[in-house]
Amino acid sequence: MGFLDKAKKLAEEAQAKIDEKQKQFNAGQGSGQAAPGGPPVEYDQYGRPVPGASAPPPAASVPPPGAAPPPAAPVGAADVPGTPAAPLSGTEPFVPPPPVGAADLPPAPAAGPPPQPAFDPAPPPVSPPPPPAAAAPGGFAPEMAPPAAPG
Repeated sequence: MGFLDKAKKLAEEAQAKIDEKQKQFNAGQGSGQAAPGGPPVEYDQYGRPVPGASAPPPAASVPPPGAAPPPAAPVGAADVPGTPAAPLSGTEPFVPPPPVGAADLPPAPAAGPPPQPAFDPAPPPVSPPPPPAAAAPGGFAPEMAPPAAPG
């Protein structure tokens, strides 16, 4: 019983040390959370910090309702196929390329016989197996038939 008593006493001492260190750690965490002299930070639905009233709002990429739409871009080198377009800033909407017209397609191959496959898809027919030999009298195979009766 002496060994178990010592083990129990050591376990209680270790637990007391752990509890003390945990309290010290938690006390240090609580003091460093809030910024001194500043308002608490608020976050939007995506987890980004929302700027306070002192920060100016970011520039709007979408014009307010009722505003005139921006002028259309002039036709230039960016509209010619094969020339690189100006890099996007990341705020412009994606505009899919125009559909491919008949003039943009390569010429159709000349009409001719269809190409032959590299192998014959159907194997040659197999002849059926020969019919079995005629059975001996009594339904036995000829090699298993009983010997003929002397007669």
